[in-house]
Amino acid sequence: MKNHNPIDSMLVVLVLLIATSVVRAQDDPYVELKYVSPVPGSKYVMPMNNIALRQGEALDAGSLRSHLLTVKSNKGDKFAGRLILSDDNRTLLFLPEEPYPLGQVVYVELQDGLKTRSGKKIKPLNFQFETTQKIIKVDRDFMKKYILDKPINLHKPVNKTVENSTTPLDNNYPEGYAFAQVLVDNSPPDGYYFYTPYNEWALFPDTDPYISIIDKYGVPVYYRKLQQAAYDLKIQPNGLLSFYSFHPYWGNIVMDSSFRFLDKFQMGNGYSYTDFHEFQMLENGHAFVMTYDAQLIDMSQIVPGGDTAAIVSGFVFQELDSDHNVVFQWRSWDHYEITETGPEVDLLDEQIDYVHGNTIEVESNTSLLISSRNFHEITKIDRNTGEIIWRLGGSQNQFDFGTDTLRFSRQHDSRRIYNGHVTAFDNGTFHPDPKFSSAVEYAINTDSMTATLVNRYRHDPDYLGTAMGNAFWTPDESIVIGWGTTLIGISEMDLQGNLLWETKFEGMSYRAYRFPWKTNYFSTEKDTLNFSYVWYQDSTQKSLEIYNPQPFDIDITSTYNMTGHFKSLDTYPVTVPAGGLATLSFRFIPDSVGTFQDILTINSDIQNDTLVQRIAQQVQLVGYSTEGQGIADKTGWNVACYPNPVKDVLKVEFDGFAPKVFIEVKGLAGNILLRKETDHTSATSIDCSQLSHGVFLITIISVESGEQHSFKIIKM
Repeated sequence: MKNHNPIDSMLVVLVLLIATSVVRAQDDPYVELKYVSPVPGSKYVMPMNNIALRQGEALDAGSLRSHLLTVKSNKGDKFAGRLILSDDNRTLLFLPEEPYPLGQVVYVELQDGLKTRSGKKIKPLNFQFETTQKIIKVDRDFMKKYILDKPINLHKPVNKTVENSTTPLDNNYPEGYAFAQVLVDNSPPDGYYFYTPYNEWALFPDTDPYISIIDKYGVPVYYRKLQQAAYDLKIQPNGLLSFYSFHPYWGNIVMDSSFRFLDKFQMGNGYSYTDFHEFQMLENGHAFVMTYDAQLIDMSQIVPGGDTAAIVSGFVFQELDSDHNVVFQWRSWDHYEITETGPEVDLLDEQIDYVHGNTIEVESNTSLLISSRNFHEITKIDRNTGEIIWRLGGSQNQFDFGTDTLRFSRQHDSRRIYNGHVTAFDNGTFHPDPKFSSAVEYAINTDSMTATLVNRYRHDPDYLGTAMGNAFWTPDESIVIGWGTTLIGISEMDLQGNLLWETKFEGMSYRAYRFPWKTNYFSTEKDTLNFSYVWYQDSTQKSLEIYNPQPFDIDITSTYNMTGHFKSLDTYPVTVPAGGLATLSFRFIPDSVGTFQDILTINSDIQNDTLVQRIAQQVQLVGYSTEGQGIADKTGWNVACYPNPVKDVLKVEFDGFAPKVFIEVKGLAGNILLRKETDHTSATSIDCSQLSHGVFLITIISVESGEQHSFKIIKM
């Protein structure tokens, strides 16, 4: 009989246990939730906070039963609420009917029975969270006192000459409008600049709050006066416009291309204040909003000498579905330590803004970027779970910046741009002297955990915007910089750092952008009004039809062009009836031989006690003058391309002699995308519907003479 070896017996038992565990794992029919909100064990939760549960797959609506989720107090009392499925079909929401008590633990139980559409069972779950002890009102006064940088030190750029600047002062500006004085115009790409002159702390007493869109000459094609400060006018990825305003809106307003108000987005889950720093809409109708969340915290338990009743402001942002239900919520309280803030934040103070979030960048369906100004940090977040993926900058930095010892300081507006790089507007206020602001671009490598500085875009001479500001990389490869609290509002640079355009106005710029733009409030029959050839001592007249698609009459109140070679012949206002047409007449009056070009701005203004607004369309004006009266035998030719920006069909019109031509559509790299040959015809068209969005070159070449004309076209 062999001796029994206890080690062999233990090995056999271990193998059996492992095998049994593998079988059980393979047979386990349950999958766990990936996203749970509020975060289990979290504190400072708002009393009307919903409960959001998401596994990842679409849920089986037939498995939803009212008894699936129970929410109880610490005394065992159940909280009533509605159980619904969000429009994403993935997120289960419990919407409480009454607020949870302050300073109480709330218990949540998800019972067995919830399934995905593929038949997977959701694993039952028990968790708890604690509601806030006290609701501290956050409003505009709170923000101005505790959050926004005050006092602001405006930095006047040195050696800035404006002798050659352009200022269209005679364009019927309303009182208090901060018109743009263009300081530099080095042929920037086509488009319009979106900005909101910011006037807080009474630094610009003559400036009223406006949202505004201007062309490269500073001529406004849209403005609207608001009752209180406005922020961040821009075009969203879904093509709609948005801006933030305080009273009377207290949130993010969404408009269509006719500037009709469509919707208002505010924080959910019981947060009474919606902040202006960021608003992002998605193609599916969802939107990201943010707020500052003030909590009463005993800081003596966190740092020696801390205030026992400090007001500490956290950062909270949410994703709202198309019904404005909160389907994703991220709170700094659940992921950041207060002590991780920057060295300039005094943790012994009575009021502490330890994060100061200012950006929510939707990278993809799976990730987000946020910018935390007082952390000096850009953070990547898993959009499915809410967990932090990596941290760039600040005290918790995980990356090697290589030779970039300066890094970024108290930054705004972090983005992931078209080439995959991460950018930000580096305010630079915590850099060594001499301080300056810049736009920074980093190549991020998560394998080697390196952040390589691609470029730092500075002004010459340097500007310092101590607060606010942004850097917007355009699709046609330039950078629009809103300088924040400098006395220069907006600059545009190419990728080599060369200055293309710059403007100043009586106000500060929180953010600025350049987009292709055209309103649908009213339309013109063509984008170019071509007066053809005329003897230079003579004149000629053309008409332009205006169409009003609105269900109400529109008044054309004035027109504006910058030279005296084109003159309006109408007496304004000209009323365009609802759904109807009106005709405007113009005369071309050359004073010499040559080619004359201008931009006609057609204004529809409203100025009364309740609304001060301009909506305008622009039309290119072109005319040619000759020395002789007989021009029938002229062999030269000119061409106009419109509309620009183009959506589907680009029209090409020849004026004078119509040559036989090749028309080529090229990418910016010179690659030919489309090619067409025409005979001696006065007009033709190019189908651009299959082109991707961006900037293209249209080259029109005469077959006989080789003469050519080139145009830059924006495809919307």
